[in-house]
Amino acid sequence: MNYFPGSIRRFKKAVRILRPVGLLVGPLHLALHLVVMTLFAPPSIAQQSGSFSDSGVFQLLLQGKQVGVERFTIISSGGTLESTGELQMGSSGGEPLTENSVLCLDYRLRPVYYERQKKSPMVGGLTVRFGPKESSLVATTDDASAEQIFYLPDNFLVVLDTNFFHHYAFLLRQYSESDGGPQPFNVFIPQEAFPGIVHLERLADDSQSGAGLAHYRIVTDELEMDVWSTPSGAIQRILIPELDLEVLRQ
Repeated sequence: MNYFPGSIRRFKKAVRILRPVGLLVGPLHLALHLVVMTLFAPPSIAQQSGSFSDSGVFQLLLQGKQVGVERFTIISSGGTLESTGELQMGSSGGEPLTENSVLCLDYRLRPVYYERQKKSPMVGGLTVRFGPKESSLVATTDDASAEQIFYLPDNFLVVLDTNFFHHYAFLLRQYSESDGGPQPFNVFIPQEAFPGIVHLERLADDSQSGAGLAHYRIVTDELEMDVWSTPSGAIQRILIPELDLEVLRQ
């Protein structure tokens, strides 16, 4: 599978939670950004469904020390899903960073709308409207606005935005247990304004899995993430050894 130039670097950057989390702001004009992703379809997606819900709190641990908290809720309604997240991260010598997100998906688990708002220490936000042909990302601050247009695949697209780890639940639920093995998925990281591809695989249970937990691995060219979830896809733990980063459900 061919990766877009820079996509792995950007994906790796997107999970480096200590970097300043800025907002995409450009000159006060509309910018056209053409991105054409490789289209592919996993053989089958037996678990794909818009009928589950979940809520919880994640502790974000870097080198064993808590650096942030993510609170999230996933609600299903009429075959569609809406997830909301609140991210609070410490800031050395300054006001803690607070951000909120809203992600809406259709019955196929394809994203329809995404919004991310930064409340402190600066104010700003971005919104993404996903269309069958064109997807529009608009980033704003108090005095500026910039738009980018992306051409993304209509199917098998997952939003994995920076530091909102509950988004990975939507990736896990699209894995085909019957097909097994590594399966590719298109991903879009709104905070980075960049698409890419990851491979997801269900691994055999091991001593780290815990009773009744499924163990998955997400792989790019430069980064591996281990994810443990309940059979229904509720994430319990994420581990990124290269970054010494751990996400634990309270």
